[in-house]
Amino acid sequence: MLSLLLAIIGIISIPGFAAENMNISFGNVIYLIVGVVIFLLTEKFLYTNIDNEKYNKIFGIFLFVSGILLIVKSL
Repeated sequence: MLSLLLAIIGIISIPGFAAENMNISFGNVIYLIVGVVIFLLTEKFLYTNIDNEKYNKIFGIFLFVSGILLIVKSL
C-alpha cells in the first residue's frame, strides 16, 4: 500500500508543477481510473500470492528485459 500512497502523492503534486502543460479531459480521467483499478487488482490478486524470493526473480527479469529493450530502442 506504500506504493499506492506514493502514486497518489505524485498524482496530486503534478498539477502544481505542470499546470500549464496539462490537458485534463474525460479521456484522461478514464485512463487514470482504469490505471488505479488495474493497480489495485494486481496488488490484491498477484502480489499477495508471490513470496519475496519469487518477486525478486520476476523483478530482476523485468529490469533485464526493460534494459535490453531500452538499449535496442536507442540504437
